[in-house]
Amino acid sequence: MAEAAKDILWNSIAAVADDEILPTTGITVAQETVYSKLLRKVVGKKYNKGWMELIAFSLLTSQTDAGFGAWYGDRKSAGDAGFGDVLKEVIRPVLSCVFCNYVVNVSSSGFHNPLKSFGFVDLLIMLVAKDLAYGGKAVLAQNSESMADNLRGGDAQFDRQTLVSRLNMDKPGGRRDETLARKKALYDMKSK
Repeated sequence: MAEAAKDILWNSIAAVADDEILPTTGITVAQETVYSKLLRKVVGKKYNKGWMELIAFSLLTSQTDAGFGAWYGDRKSAGDAGFGDVLKEVIRPVLSCVFCNYVVNVSSSGFHNPLKSFGFVDLLIMLVAKDLAYGGKAVLAQNSESMADNLRGGDAQFDRQTLVSRLNMDKPGGRRDETLARKKALYDMKSK
């Protein structure tokens, strides 16, 4: 229990406390914020948000993307990702975006239906901005060795967060193993 609490605490502050992860966090937050702002300008004033709000949201989701996205499977590092890999990653942060938006809006709206906090277009803007940032990191990592070195720490942190996530289907003792064990136990009881 103490080990799990330590992992949770470290994963929640590592992006802004670890020298190896800080460059990745800065690059990701900057790209997500700029892409989100540009997309919001194109879509219309109704969806416009301030710079600080977008930066805070990006920092918050950077801590939950790996854990909530663990159900989606393994993710390639930015240096190994091709166009198809980047395109497939647009789905991974759905739960993270919905959860973080709910948490942020609870202070103003109280406890409510998470999908009443924002619309579908807002969710699409968030997902596309995150995917464009992942693609931007892939371009930077594949074209600059120093950027690839800076981004490796963030990839390692993402892998650690995915590994300890309860949504990870592939880890030993994960949901898939529990489900298979339950089904096997039921089958054994029925066959006796």
